[in-house]
Amino acid sequence: DIEGYAWDDVMVLPSSAAKFSAEITSPNGGELVNYNFWNPILWKTTGVGTVSLALYKNNKFFAWIVKDKPNYKGTNGWGIHYWTPSSVISQDKIGKNVFKIYMIGKKSGARGTVTDISDKPFTIGNY
Repeated sequence: DIEGYAWDDVMVLPSSAAKFSAEITSPNGGELVNYNFWNPILWKTTGVGTVSLALYKNNKFFAWIVKDKPNYKGTNGWGIHYWTPSSVISQDKIGKNVFKIYMIGKKSGARGTVTDISDKPFTIGNY
């Protein structure tokens, strides 16, 4: 016979899925992006292996900027891609407050994606 009481502690750790995120930080609304010069696209991610970036115009897909860019480790989740809008869009298509950046992050070492889009539109023009 066993007498007395016994108990055990259980620690629940968050799943790795909770550590899978992506966020566009710039351009994220209201910026003036120069049509003819290099401009940075900045993001913050967790658990993302590659990033694809697309240009949206009037909330619709317009063109790919880059596909499956490695999201290098050791950058504390911050990423950057420089682009020239003139390599993606013709000058007659530029406009004021109609563009957004859409990002697709593919999970590192596993299947799955996470997405984000600029919070508000930005402008592409000649400055």
